[in-house]
Amino acid sequence: MRSILRLTLLTTIILVSSTAAFSQRTTLGTGCLVVGTPPTPTGQRDDTYFYTDCYLSQSGETTDKERLQRAIDGARESTLIFNESDYRINGHLTINYPKTTLEGFAPAEGGVTISKITLTVSSDSIFRIGTGIKGITIKNLGLAASLTSNTYGIEALGTTGSNSSQMFHFSNLWIAGFSKGIYAHTTDSVKGWQFDDVHIEDTVFAGCEYGIYLDTQNTGWQMNNLAFSSGEGQNGIHIEYGGYINMNLMVGNGVVVPNTSTYLAGEFIRIEGHHGPVTMQNINAEGYKVIDREWPR
Repeated sequence: MRSILRLTLLTTIILVSSTAAFSQRTTLGTGCLVVGTPPTPTGQRDDTYFYTDCYLSQSGETTDKERLQRAIDGARESTLIFNESDYRINGHLTINYPKTTLEGFAPAEGGVTISKITLTVSSDSIFRIGTGIKGITIKNLGLAASLTSNTYGIEALGTTGSNSSQMFHFSNLWIAGFSKGIYAHTTDSVKGWQFDDVHIEDTVFAGCEYGIYLDTQNTGWQMNNLAFSSGEGQNGIHIEYGGYINMNLMVGNGVVVPNTSTYLAGEFIRIEGHHGPVTMQNINAEGYKVIDREWPR
């Protein structure tokens, strides 16, 4: 329970700075390394990690999208530290290379703000993961959407018959205001692409139409210590397809009409008929019309 309370505090801190405006980064952060003549930034510091403030904005860029994409690609098979407070992007950041860690700063680690990325457009995502990608970690970040319509915090997108993607670790995230916070799906109706071996832990989903939505053949998902704060008509977890999924210590806070037993949030957990074994334990939710439901077919 202590971890859940810590995540709630994280949410409160993040909301304070949600309207920060974009400004180009024109100077390198302290300690960023440069090489050659004229001096060219390497993206790194002496610790060999890559840092976002070691990447500069270029002429004509109106958000942080291009700068962050260069940083993610530059940190391939290494670690990229998001060491700035607020980023604003107008399109998704593609994770193109395996064995990459994307890590921000969080209040629990002694900072005063969390590293937060805000998506400013509809019909897009913050992070997009495609086919054949393995070994990705995303942690200690705030992901927020200015618009709810068809927006996703972390989107896994593939096509039936293409290479599966495996081994993902998402932890200590704050995901707010999206249509779907974490969304795994396909470009086709067969839904045969596999996005497997995913661990999600110590994460808050706030004000999302769906916190987690699985709509392709996923296996080996571990969900632990997740908190959902859902408004009217909003939902927690929807599993359309999936197998070998384990959920532990899931807390849902929906909306209740004051002084009544009328619940306004939607469904906390819904499992459709296309699934394998699903284990649920230590589930606690209130304010939802339905706590958990399975629809056999």
